[in-house]
Amino acid sequence: MVCRERRSHRCGERRPTLHPQVLFRAGEGNYGGYRIPSLLVTKTPQTVLVFAEARPALDGFGVPFPDRAVTEIVMRRSVDGGRTWSKRRVVVPSKKVTTGNPCAVLDRQTGTVFLLFCRGIAPAKAGETNKTAHIIKSTDDGLTWSAPVDITGAAKGKDWKHIFTGPGHGIQLRSGRLLMPCVGQYGVQFSYMLYSDDHGKSWQRTAALSGEAMLDNKLTWLKLGKKPLRYSPGNVSDECDVLELADGRVYFNARSRLEVGYRAYAYSRDGGLKWSRVKFHPQLPESVVDGGLTRLPRENVLLMSRPTYQYKNGMPYGGVWSHRRNLTISASFDDGRTWPLARLIHKGPAAYSDLAVLPNGEVLCFYEGGKKFRYESMLLARFNLAWLKKPPALKAGSPKSRDRK
Repeated sequence: MVCRERRSHRCGERRPTLHPQVLFRAGEGNYGGYRIPSLLVTKTPQTVLVFAEARPALDGFGVPFPDRAVTEIVMRRSVDGGRTWSKRRVVVPSKKVTTGNPCAVLDRQTGTVFLLFCRGIAPAKAGETNKTAHIIKSTDDGLTWSAPVDITGAAKGKDWKHIFTGPGHGIQLRSGRLLMPCVGQYGVQFSYMLYSDDHGKSWQRTAALSGEAMLDNKLTWLKLGKKPLRYSPGNVSDECDVLELADGRVYFNARSRLEVGYRAYAYSRDGGLKWSRVKFHPQLPESVVDGGLTRLPRENVLLMSRPTYQYKNGMPYGGVWSHRRNLTISASFDDGRTWPLARLIHKGPAAYSDLAVLPNGEVLCFYEGGKKFRYESMLLARFNLAWLKKPPALKAGSPKSRDRK
């Protein structure tokens, strides 16, 4: 895909643009399909890395592209801002176990790229460690990678049943701290972060995020009779993303637990160590799925990607995972307090996504999607703020499509 204004690297900032391209297609290579996007722009201008899980077509129960299967992590690399790509290659072989949940982060001070991932089959009994966390690094923009280092001791509490790394990407704060999103479970499932203050030499855990024991009626689409569904305070968020705001706070946005139907969010004032109570945002409907999160630094605009879905019968947006459709980009101009602008980027089946910003201000969205099935392909869409603002933009929290298949 080549920008129409070929002579200008800033073409995406001047006129509305949207350029999708397929990077991984189900059935290619020796794999049944590809899932779980991780997207990163490196320190070298225009160098972009994408990572994905390569999965078998079916498991023994007929489940397509199963989570619990022999998988491995593959990548592709671009040196022209995502317009052309290297061939697919394996960066983390399976070793005959589930290997996945890639989560990449760039240390801007050293130029090192870290890739966090996990291995094993979950869940396990409390105290057992059949799900392990590992990290590899590259000092040449993804051309070569170090051997994996097992960091399970730092990532997993002693009484936890299992952990999941990422997926998506981590961030580096202005202080130099690296923050990597993770999910743990010790009875309830919760979000937390791994962090490093020494450029990835050692890692520690932050506090787990928690929320209210009962949700507001207005935000709870699933009810038990006339009462809103009750939740454990720790059982409120799942796969998550973070970014640093202009004022130094860290913003957290996550997949909700137990099909709430709206994105979870929280803030931290101490670099991600402690968090405010998790709440749910009525302008961010979701289909219970991992999403993407990034910030346009020059414009100070937050962007969030995830599938949204509206039932014909009038139920609020969101729904069970099988209804993952209509990938939507939402924008916030006030540090995540409101999300007044949204636009559909992929109509039809879609699932996980990740976001990144190029030096010229263009935004990349790496996502799972297709025409008939949400895991047909993994695509990269390039767009800009002008495209997002161009009519027909969607009313906040209101995906335009009402189709149901």
